[in-house]
Amino acid sequence: EDFRNGFGAVMGGAIFTLGDFAFAVMSNQLHKLTVGLQVSINYLSGAKGKKLIAKATVRKDGRTTSVINVDITDDTGREVAQFVGTGYKM
Repeated sequence: EDFRNGFGAVMGGAIFTLGDFAFAVMSNQLHKLTVGLQVSINYLSGAKGKKLIAKATVRKDGRTTSVINVDITDDTGREVAQFVGTGYKM
């Protein structure tokens, strides 16, 4: 409830932050220190459930870079957003 806008929907910034955090956790599991090179998000629909769930998947784990997809859904299974992050391995 603290992260809802005037329309009662979860704010885009809160959804982005969840995607960015999942990207960071997955990136740093691949390599001890990874920094973000580029990130983007596509908002697909408004969340209808009470919880948001982020699932990170490695698309590329290269020598110096990684690409991570994060699918964000609500607890009803509704697709809310797709976050993509490219990380640079330090």
